[in-house]
Amino acid sequence: MTLHYRTADKLPGFEVLLADTRVAVTGVWKSGDDLRIDLAPQKSSQSYSQGKWTILDEGLALPKKVSWFQFEAGHLKLAPIPNEYPSSESPAFVPKEFEEDLKRKGYPYPEWPLTVAGKVYRVGSLGKTLDALWELAPGRDPRMITQTKTQFSSPVITPDDRWAVLTTYTGNSWADPNFIVRVDLGTGAVSHVAIPEANRVEPLGWVSSRGRVLVKRYRFENGDNLIGPATPEYWLADPTTGAAEIVKGEFAPFEEYAFRKLQPAHDPATYWSAIPDRNANETNIGIYHERNFFLQPVMTVPGILFDSRQIWVDQQADQLYIIYEGHLLRVGMPAFKGSDGHSGGQTY
Repeated sequence: MTLHYRTADKLPGFEVLLADTRVAVTGVWKSGDDLRIDLAPQKSSQSYSQGKWTILDEGLALPKKVSWFQFEAGHLKLAPIPNEYPSSESPAFVPKEFEEDLKRKGYPYPEWPLTVAGKVYRVGSLGKTLDALWELAPGRDPRMITQTKTQFSSPVITPDDRWAVLTTYTGNSWADPNFIVRVDLGTGAVSHVAIPEANRVEPLGWVSSRGRVLVKRYRFENGDNLIGPATPEYWLADPTTGAAEIVKGEFAPFEEYAFRKLQPAHDPATYWSAIPDRNANETNIGIYHERNFFLQPVMTVPGILFDSRQIWVDQQADQLYIIYEGHLLRVGMPAFKGSDGHSGGQTY
Protein backbone atom coordinates (compact mmCIF):
# COMPACT_ATOMS: atom_id res chain seq x y z
CA MET A 1 0.00 0.00 0.00
CA THR A 2 1.13 3.56 -0.69
CA LEU A 3 -0.08 6.51 1.34
CA HIS A 4 -1.56 9.40 -0.65
CA TYR A 5 -2.67 12.91 0.31
CA ARG A 6 -5.73 13.72 -1.75
CA THR A 7 -5.04 17.45 -2.29
CA ALA A 8 -1.29 17.73 -1.82
CA ASP A 9 -0.74 14.86 -4.27
CA LYS A 10 -1.47 17.33 -7.06
CA LEU A 11 1.66 19.37 -6.32
CA PRO A 12 4.66 18.79 -8.61
CA GLY A 13 7.15 16.37 -7.13
CA PHE A 14 5.01 15.51 -4.09
CA GLU A 15 6.24 12.35 -2.35
CA VAL A 16 5.55 10.57 0.91
CA LEU A 17 9.08 9.61 1.87
CA LEU A 18 8.64 8.04 5.29
CA ALA A 19 5.39 6.93 6.91
CA ASP A 20 6.15 4.07 9.26
CA THR A 21 3.92 3.22 12.21
CA ARG A 22 6.96 2.25 14.29
CA VAL A 23 8.40 5.77 14.33
CA ALA A 24 7.34 9.41 14.07
CA VAL A 25 9.49 11.98 12.35
CA THR A 26 10.03 14.96 14.69
CA GLY A 27 12.83 16.83 12.90
CA VAL A 28 14.44 17.10 9.47
CA TRP A 29 17.63 18.78 8.22
CA LYS A 30 19.53 18.66 4.94
CA SER A 31 22.82 20.09 3.71
CA GLY A 32 24.04 18.93 0.31
CA ASP A 33 23.69 15.14 0.27
CA ASP A 34 23.56 14.90 4.04
CA LEU A 35 19.94 14.24 5.06
CA ARG A 36 19.17 13.72 8.74
CA ILE A 37 15.89 12.96 10.44
CA ASP A 38 14.87 12.94 14.08
CA LEU A 39 12.83 9.87 14.96
CA ALA A 40 10.66 9.13 18.00
CA PRO A 41 9.61 5.52 18.70
CA GLN A 42 5.90 4.79 18.49
CA LYS A 43 3.84 1.98 19.97
CA SER A 44 1.66 0.51 17.28
CA SER A 45 -0.51 -2.59 17.16
CA GLN A 46 0.40 -2.87 13.47
CA SER A 47 3.77 -2.37 11.87
CA TYR A 48 3.77 -1.22 8.30
CA SER A 49 5.40 1.33 6.04
CA GLN A 50 3.46 3.34 3.47
CA GLY A 51 6.16 5.67 2.22
CA LYS A 52 8.71 5.62 -0.56
CA TRP A 53 11.46 4.76 1.91
CA THR A 54 11.32 1.62 3.99
CA ILE A 55 13.24 1.48 7.23
CA LEU A 56 15.31 -1.68 7.45
CA ASP A 57 16.45 -2.24 11.00
CA GLU A 58 19.08 -4.81 10.08
CA GLY A 59 22.16 -4.17 12.17
CA LEU A 60 20.50 -1.34 14.08
CA ALA A 61 17.52 -1.61 16.40
CA LEU A 62 14.77 0.93 15.99
CA PRO A 63 15.20 3.91 18.32
CA LYS A 64 14.14 3.49 21.93
CA LYS A 65 14.23 7.27 22.46
CA VAL A 66 14.15 10.35 20.25
CA SER A 67 17.33 10.15 18.17
CA TRP A 68 18.87 11.65 15.04
CA PHE A 69 19.71 9.42 12.08
CA GLN A 70 21.10 9.68 8.61
CA PHE A 71 18.87 7.88 6.14
CA GLU A 72 20.77 6.16 3.35
CA ALA A 73 19.39 3.55 0.92
CA GLY A 74 16.79 2.31 3.36
CA HIS A 75 19.18 2.06 6.29
CA LEU A 76 19.34 4.17 9.43
CA LYS A 77 22.67 5.30 10.82
CA LEU A 78 22.99 7.22 14.07
CA ALA A 79 23.99 10.82 13.40
CA PRO A 80 24.83 13.89 15.49
CA ILE A 81 22.23 16.59 16.11
CA PRO A 82 22.54 19.32 13.47
CA ASN A 83 23.79 22.63 14.83
CA GLU A 84 20.51 24.26 13.76
CA TYR A 85 18.68 22.04 16.28
CA PRO A 86 19.94 23.04 19.75
CA SER A 87 19.60 20.48 22.50
CA SER A 88 16.22 20.45 24.20
CA GLU A 89 17.80 19.14 27.39
CA SER A 90 18.72 21.51 30.19
CA PRO A 91 22.42 21.59 31.10
CA ALA A 92 23.43 19.51 34.08
CA PHE A 93 24.11 22.62 36.19
CA VAL A 94 20.44 23.71 36.03
CA PRO A 95 18.69 22.52 39.22
CA LYS A 96 15.90 20.02 38.54
CA GLU A 97 13.71 22.08 40.85
CA PHE A 98 13.45 24.74 38.13
CA GLU A 99 12.37 22.24 35.50
CA GLU A 100 9.70 20.79 37.77
CA ASP A 101 8.47 24.29 38.61
CA LEU A 102 8.13 25.17 34.92
CA LYS A 103 6.25 21.94 34.20
CA ARG A 104 3.79 22.69 37.01
CA LYS A 105 3.19 26.16 35.59
CA GLY A 106 2.86 24.82 32.06
CA TYR A 107 5.51 27.11 30.54
CA PRO A 108 6.70 25.64 27.24
CA TYR A 109 9.95 27.60 27.04
CA PRO A 110 12.41 26.17 24.53
CA GLU A 111 15.95 25.89 25.83
CA TRP A 112 17.94 27.87 23.28
CA PRO A 113 16.49 31.41 23.75
CA LEU A 114 17.29 31.30 27.48
CA THR A 115 20.94 30.34 26.96
CA VAL A 116 23.34 33.23 26.38
CA ALA A 117 27.16 33.35 26.67
CA GLY A 118 27.28 29.93 28.34
CA LYS A 119 24.77 30.95 31.01
CA VAL A 120 21.16 29.84 31.39
CA TYR A 121 18.32 32.00 32.70
CA ARG A 122 15.21 30.78 34.48
CA VAL A 123 12.15 32.28 36.13
CA GLY A 124 10.74 30.47 39.12
CA SER A 125 11.25 29.66 42.77
CA LEU A 126 14.22 27.85 44.26
CA GLY A 127 14.06 26.61 47.81
CA LYS A 128 11.98 28.98 49.94
CA THR A 129 12.35 32.02 47.71
CA LEU A 130 9.50 33.77 45.99
CA ASP A 131 9.35 33.83 42.19
CA ALA A 132 12.55 35.32 40.80
CA LEU A 133 14.78 35.66 37.75
CA TRP A 134 17.89 33.52 38.07
CA GLU A 135 21.23 33.28 36.33
CA LEU A 136 22.78 29.80 36.20
CA ALA A 137 26.31 28.97 35.15
CA PRO A 138 28.61 25.97 35.47
CA GLY A 139 30.82 25.83 38.53
CA ARG A 140 28.92 28.29 40.68
CA ASP A 141 25.74 28.61 42.72
CA PRO A 142 22.55 30.01 41.15
CA ARG A 143 22.48 33.82 41.27
CA MET A 144 19.15 35.47 41.98
CA ILE A 145 19.05 38.57 39.77
CA THR A 146 15.78 40.02 41.05
CA GLN A 147 12.74 38.88 42.97
CA THR A 148 9.06 39.64 42.54
CA LYS A 149 6.09 39.39 44.89
CA THR A 150 3.98 38.13 41.97
CA GLN A 151 5.40 35.98 39.15
CA PHE A 152 7.48 36.46 36.02
CA SER A 153 6.70 34.87 32.69
CA SER A 154 7.76 34.79 29.01
CA PRO A 155 11.35 35.95 29.50
CA VAL A 156 13.33 37.24 26.53
CA ILE A 157 17.09 37.57 27.06
CA THR A 158 18.97 39.99 24.81
CA PRO A 159 21.89 38.45 22.89
CA ASP A 160 24.37 40.85 24.52
CA ASP A 161 23.52 39.26 27.90
CA ARG A 162 22.59 42.65 29.40
CA TRP A 163 18.79 42.71 29.62
CA ALA A 164 15.75 40.54 30.25
CA VAL A 165 12.24 41.56 29.20
CA LEU A 166 9.41 39.79 31.03
CA THR A 167 5.73 40.01 31.80
CA THR A 168 4.17 40.16 35.26
CA TYR A 169 0.84 41.26 36.77
CA THR A 170 -0.49 44.02 38.99
CA GLY A 171 -2.52 42.09 41.58
CA ASN A 172 -2.71 38.55 42.93
CA SER A 173 -2.86 36.38 39.81
CA TRP A 174 -2.49 36.31 36.03
CA ALA A 175 -6.19 37.21 35.82
CA ASP A 176 -5.19 40.71 36.88
CA PRO A 177 -3.81 43.23 34.34
CA ASN A 178 -0.43 42.33 32.88
CA PHE A 179 2.45 44.67 32.17
CA ILE A 180 6.01 44.45 30.84
CA VAL A 181 9.22 45.07 32.74
CA ARG A 182 12.89 45.14 31.79
CA VAL A 183 15.59 43.84 34.10
CA ASP A 184 19.23 44.87 34.09
CA LEU A 185 20.97 41.50 34.31
CA GLY A 186 24.02 43.05 35.94
CA THR A 187 22.39 45.07 38.71
CA GLY A 188 18.94 43.46 38.98
CA ALA A 189 17.24 46.84 38.58
CA VAL A 190 13.63 46.53 37.38
CA SER A 191 11.75 49.19 35.43
CA HIS A 192 8.56 49.42 33.39
CA VAL A 193 8.42 49.27 29.62
CA ALA A 194 6.16 51.89 28.01
CA ILE A 195 3.46 49.47 26.88
CA PRO A 196 -0.04 49.89 28.41
CA GLU A 197 -1.48 47.19 30.64
CA ALA A 198 -3.89 44.62 29.21
CA ASN A 199 -5.44 41.27 30.07
CA ARG A 200 -2.35 39.77 28.50
CA VAL A 201 0.93 41.38 27.46
CA GLU A 202 3.74 38.99 26.58
CA PRO A 203 7.19 39.25 24.99
CA LEU A 204 7.43 37.00 21.93
CA GLY A 205 11.09 37.17 20.99
CA TRP A 206 14.16 39.13 19.99
CA VAL A 207 14.09 40.92 16.62
CA SER A 208 17.79 40.96 15.77
CA SER A 209 17.46 43.22 12.72
CA ARG A 210 15.76 45.90 14.84
CA GLY A 211 17.56 45.39 18.15
CA ARG A 212 14.20 45.23 19.91
CA VAL A 213 11.90 42.78 21.70
CA LEU A 214 8.56 42.00 20.03
CA VAL A 215 5.62 42.13 22.46
CA LYS A 216 2.00 41.08 21.93
CA ARG A 217 -0.78 42.96 23.74
CA TYR A 218 -4.39 41.71 23.72
CA ARG A 219 -7.49 41.14 25.81
CA PHE A 220 -9.57 38.13 26.80
CA GLU A 221 -12.86 38.16 24.93
CA ASN A 222 -14.57 35.79 27.38
CA GLY A 223 -13.83 37.84 30.50
CA ASP A 224 -15.76 40.49 32.37
CA ASN A 225 -12.94 42.98 32.87
CA LEU A 226 -11.75 43.61 29.32
CA ILE A 227 -8.49 45.52 29.17
CA GLY A 228 -6.63 45.98 25.92
CA PRO A 229 -7.38 46.13 22.20
CA ALA A 230 -10.12 44.10 20.50
CA THR A 231 -7.54 43.10 17.88
CA PRO A 232 -4.09 42.12 19.21
CA GLU A 233 -1.41 44.79 19.03
CA TYR A 234 2.28 44.18 18.46
CA TRP A 235 4.92 46.43 19.95
CA LEU A 236 8.69 46.78 19.61
CA ALA A 237 10.29 47.45 22.98
CA ASP A 238 13.77 48.89 23.47
CA PRO A 239 15.23 47.07 26.51
CA THR A 240 17.91 49.73 27.08
CA THR A 241 15.47 52.67 27.40
CA GLY A 242 12.06 51.13 28.02
CA ALA A 243 10.58 52.97 25.04
CA ALA A 244 8.14 51.11 22.77
CA GLU A 245 6.19 51.61 19.55
CA ILE A 246 3.36 49.77 17.77
CA VAL A 247 4.29 47.92 14.57
CA LYS A 248 2.16 46.28 11.89
CA GLY A 249 2.69 43.15 9.84
CA GLU A 250 2.72 39.35 9.94
CA PHE A 251 3.87 37.96 13.28
CA ALA A 252 2.93 34.27 13.14
CA PRO A 253 6.57 33.06 13.01
CA PHE A 254 7.26 34.82 16.32
CA GLU A 255 4.26 33.22 18.01
CA GLU A 256 5.59 29.68 17.68
CA TYR A 257 7.38 28.25 20.68
CA ALA A 258 10.02 26.80 18.37
CA PHE A 259 12.67 24.29 19.41
CA ARG A 260 14.98 25.83 16.81
CA LYS A 261 15.40 29.16 15.09
CA LEU A 262 13.83 29.77 11.71
CA GLN A 263 15.93 28.47 8.81
CA PRO A 264 17.79 31.40 7.22
CA ALA A 265 17.14 32.23 3.56
CA HIS A 266 19.90 33.76 1.43
CA ASP A 267 19.46 37.44 2.27
CA PRO A 268 20.15 38.94 5.72
CA ALA A 269 17.25 38.93 8.19
CA THR A 270 15.16 36.64 5.95
CA TYR A 271 13.94 33.20 6.96
CA TRP A 272 11.92 30.32 5.55
CA SER A 273 8.51 30.17 7.13
CA ALA A 274 5.28 28.20 6.93
CA ILE A 275 2.05 29.90 8.01
CA PRO A 276 -1.10 27.77 8.18
CA ASP A 277 -4.41 29.24 7.01
CA ARG A 278 -7.08 27.25 8.84
CA ASN A 279 -9.98 28.93 7.05
CA ALA A 280 -8.64 27.96 3.63
CA ASN A 281 -7.22 24.63 4.90
CA GLU A 282 -3.82 25.31 3.36
CA THR A 283 -0.32 26.35 4.38
CA ASN A 284 1.56 29.25 2.84
CA ILE A 285 5.30 28.85 2.38
CA GLY A 286 7.52 31.84 1.86
CA ILE A 287 10.45 33.97 2.88
CA TYR A 288 9.80 35.90 6.07
CA HIS A 289 11.36 39.36 6.20
CA GLU A 290 12.04 39.91 9.87
CA ARG A 291 12.80 43.61 9.70
CA ASN A 292 9.50 44.52 8.02
CA PHE A 293 7.39 41.62 9.32
CA PHE A 294 6.02 40.32 6.05
CA LEU A 295 5.94 36.97 4.25
CA GLN A 296 7.01 36.93 0.64
CA PRO A 297 4.93 34.04 -0.78
CA VAL A 298 6.65 31.24 -2.67
CA MET A 299 4.06 28.44 -2.77
CA THR A 300 0.94 27.05 -1.12
CA VAL A 301 0.43 23.48 0.10
CA PRO A 302 -3.32 22.65 0.07
CA GLY A 303 -5.13 20.26 2.37
CA ILE A 304 -2.66 20.06 5.27
CA LEU A 305 -1.67 22.47 8.04
CA PHE A 306 1.82 22.82 9.52
CA ASP A 307 4.15 25.58 10.70
CA SER A 308 7.76 26.69 10.43
CA ARG A 309 8.98 24.15 12.96
CA GLN A 310 7.93 21.36 10.61
CA ILE A 311 9.73 22.33 7.43
CA TRP A 312 13.23 22.35 5.98
CA VAL A 313 14.01 23.89 2.59
CA ASP A 314 16.70 22.36 0.36
CA GLN A 315 17.62 25.58 -1.39
CA GLN A 316 20.02 23.93 -3.84
CA ALA A 317 17.54 21.30 -5.06
CA ASP A 318 14.44 23.54 -4.81
CA GLN A 319 12.68 21.01 -2.58
CA LEU A 320 10.61 21.40 0.55
CA TYR A 321 10.61 18.77 3.31
CA ILE A 322 7.50 18.70 5.50
CA ILE A 323 6.80 16.88 8.75
CA TYR A 324 3.11 16.10 9.02
CA GLU A 325 1.42 13.68 11.43
CA GLY A 326 4.81 12.06 12.02
CA HIS A 327 5.32 11.49 8.29
CA LEU A 328 8.12 12.94 6.18
CA LEU A 329 6.90 14.49 2.94
CA ARG A 330 8.76 16.17 0.10
CA VAL A 331 7.51 18.50 -2.60
CA GLY A 332 9.14 20.43 -5.42
CA MET A 333 9.38 24.21 -5.12
CA PRO A 334 9.26 26.88 -7.83
CA ALA A 335 12.68 27.80 -9.18
CA PHE A 336 13.57 31.32 -8.08
CA LYS A 337 16.65 33.42 -7.41
CA GLY A 338 17.78 35.36 -4.36
CA SER A 339 19.05 38.90 -4.48
CA ASP A 340 22.57 37.44 -4.46
CA GLY A 341 21.79 35.42 -7.60
CA HIS A 342 21.66 32.04 -5.90
CA SER A 343 18.76 29.63 -6.14
CA GLY A 344 16.54 29.60 -3.10
CA GLY A 345 15.36 33.18 -2.77
CA GLN A 346 13.12 35.26 -4.97
CA THR A 347 14.38 38.59 -6.36
CA TYR A 348 12.94 41.44 -4.28
